[in-house]
Amino acid sequence: MGVGVILIFNIMKKIILLLLSSMLMISCGETKREKEARIAKETQQQIQKETAKIIVAWNNAISEFKKEVDKSDSAMSIFSSENKLLLRGADWKQKLWSKISSKYRLQEKGNQFKQKFGQDEYNILDLKVDDNFDKKMKYY
Repeated sequence: MGVGVILIFNIMKKIILLLLSSMLMISCGETKREKEARIAKETQQQIQKETAKIIVAWNNAISEFKKEVDKSDSAMSIFSSENKLLLRGADWKQKLWSKISSKYRLQEKGNQFKQKFGQDEYNILDLKVDDNFDKKMKYY
């Protein structure tokens, strides 16, 4: 009877050790370094996704601006340059852009990006937006 108890005790001890080691392996699924790398990768993917959304919004606003300028130019084609200036005002394009950019909430989207990802990432986004804007608005 003493041998049976010792045998059962040894089996129970092995089962407990096996369970503890499997629980330890499950709870340590990824190391701290792996977790940090995964989070950094996910954050970078979010930044790229948000950057693309913002650039698309800018492109849509630029497209609408160009259409409005072309419509205005064709409607005003019968007037001289001086009369166009008097009718539209000197800063009509700036006013039109302000109206369209507020419609697309471009400033608000940029501020949300800055709050979410920080000033450094916002600066990178701002450079991309400026380059895109300069390319698209070259002749306007």
